[in-house]
Amino acid sequence: MPLEVNPKPDTTIRVLMAYQGLDEPESVTEQKLTQARREGYTLVEWGGTEIK
Repeated sequence: MPLEVNPKPDTTIRVLMAYQGLDEPESVTEQKLTQARREGYTLVEWGGTEIK
């Protein structure tokens, strides 16, 4: 998804999630995420959508 911001940020962090309800529990492997470095002007976007 394109994103235009003015002035341009030094750091951009975008977290987008897609999720869906389950009828019963399910085992999953833990996702390993790296920590983002925030330097200067930082833009953070959080968003998500439910899959039906």
